[in-house]
Amino acid sequence: LLILLNHPGSLVTKTDILEAVWRDISVSDDVLKTCIKRIRKLLADDHRTPQYIETVHRRGYRFICPVIADGATENCPMPMPKVFSIPLLVGRDHERILLEERLDLACNGLRQIIFLVGEAGIGKTTLLNAFRALAKARCNMMATHGQCIEHHGPREPYRPILEALDRLCDGEWGPETVTCLRKFAPAWLLQMPWLISKEEEEELRNRLDGATPGRMLRELAVTLEALSHELPVVLFIEDLHWADAATLDALNHIARRHEPARLMIMGSFRPDVLSQTEHPLHHIIPELQAHDYCRVIQLSFLTQADLSHLISLRYSVEQPPHGLCEWLYRYTEGNPLFVKVLLDHAVSQGWLKADEVLIWSEPVADRPDNIIPKSLSLMICKQLAQLNPAEREVLDAASVFGLTFPIKILAGSDEEEAAMDEICHRLSQKGHIIQFAGHQPWPPADETPYYRFIHSIYQQAVYEAISPVRLRSLHRRIGQRLETAYIDRLPEVTAALSLHFDRSQDTEKAALYCQLAGEIACSRYAPFMDLPKIH
Repeated sequence: LLILLNHPGSLVTKTDILEAVWRDISVSDDVLKTCIKRIRKLLADDHRTPQYIETVHRRGYRFICPVIADGATENCPMPMPKVFSIPLLVGRDHERILLEERLDLACNGLRQIIFLVGEAGIGKTTLLNAFRALAKARCNMMATHGQCIEHHGPREPYRPILEALDRLCDGEWGPETVTCLRKFAPAWLLQMPWLISKEEEEELRNRLDGATPGRMLRELAVTLEALSHELPVVLFIEDLHWADAATLDALNHIARRHEPARLMIMGSFRPDVLSQTEHPLHHIIPELQAHDYCRVIQLSFLTQADLSHLISLRYSVEQPPHGLCEWLYRYTEGNPLFVKVLLDHAVSQGWLKADEVLIWSEPVADRPDNIIPKSLSLMICKQLAQLNPAEREVLDAASVFGLTFPIKILAGSDEEEAAMDEICHRLSQKGHIIQFAGHQPWPPADETPYYRFIHSIYQQAVYEAISPVRLRSLHRRIGQRLETAYIDRLPEVTAALSLHFDRSQDTEKAALYCQLAGEIACSRYAPFMDLPKIH
């Protein structure tokens, strides 16, 4: 109880509790369950509608009642550090209200199918978990979840749905669920033989020999509807971009049924992974939307104001340093996962110190690898590895130019320009790595499409992954094309030219443009001393 009180509102895993209370003693999870039951009995707490201790299935427990610290818990035997996670629903008020409205409709018998869409790290799982907690607080229900996993071989049909049903059978509504499966879905019960005896399993195998996929779909739909007669049923399925075809067929079938059901199904997926293959969801979702059978919620990035709120909650400060929020937003564009990783990195590097007051010292970004942690770069590199060679070549050159880049700087001819614009357009349509930034002037009198990396972190990760020899070659090529384009307007680009020729190891041109940039700076601002000539 002291351990849970010391971490109010936070998940405390079974492993952490076992290590703290029974250190160096081997005990089973049943011992912990017995302790939790005793605590609940003393608190008169019902596990079905908890007021104090919430069970996080197969993971641990959470103390959900507000706690006022008075020093009584200082001798807790568990010196756990506070684990940071993005605060629940920061910047997601609109989505929360919409989901609550849909939950009310589901509780009144109008089935709801919701798809959460967004790139990796945007907060789909956070929103699902937060809504699950809010839903339980609003009404008594059967809530369960399944996870689709990336596979490189054959996929088990219905895997996330079987996982979700297994959780229901293993939870507080287990007896009711097993009874319902036995009555309406024997073919599904046969897929979970650990729930039945050997004799019943053998009997079911003989009776169901030759059962068709169509029967599996009908049994699942009828079972969920039957369960919803007892209580509303909420099913969460994460990462549908990795779902097997049978699972997607099941969602499509359930969404199209007209029978009343207190049923809500929420699935999440990443559009960038979907776009890499001819995925069935490309056809399923537009069809469901056309008939108003589903609702798609596209998650956006957090705003700078959201980041300020997030930091205030994390460090319990009324007003976080403005420079910190600007720095975070500059490098993450509001991607919650990137924000979390970068904040942790800032603390580990000593740029951010959180004692009694929050102290922020912005690092000097002389090199990208001084700012971006390796763990984040490796995660992005895994995404980049899925690109084809032509796409990677274009992005490499673009990253050398900068965060926003014109197509003309990448191409040496009109044919190359058209081909590279097609590649960038395709990537931007997928919402993957880059986005269209409009047409802008390009000297002498042309216009060219501009594109922009979705995050500066992506640009820097691409840049860091380029080999040294190729990097010098790209800087030289970009420098030469920039020099040619701006031959009549060189003062506008002297600093950029100096950088490109310096990194291409063309020291003569680098020194020339460095000198010119300095002279231009001195002509605009009063110099403290004369600049020496560089020869």
